Amino acid sequence: MPSGVLTELNAVSDRVVFDAVDIDTICDAIGVHDNPSIDKPIPASNTLSVAFREADRLWMLTPAGVLADLARKGNCAPTGPVRLEQVNRDL
Repeated sequence: MPSGVLTELNAVSDRVVFDAVDIDTICDAIGVHDNPSIDKPIPASNTLSVAFREADRLWMLTPAGVLADLARKGNCAPTGPVRLEQVNRDL
């Protein structure tokens, strides 16, 4: 869990790097970033979450992102047409 990692960072740094509000904000951004296709609306004022989701969507269109998505679906050696189909699905 991200909150555990951030709390651990505070502990090993022997200071508060991320306070409770920071941790909640980061976890909220990660929560919507990890589920870009659920159509959960994000208020435009939540610029961190908006930027994070958009960055994730852009990454999904890079060669590495396409291959990662296909690998998660069990296709670790996709052909060119399969990769193109994946890109078009994400547009």
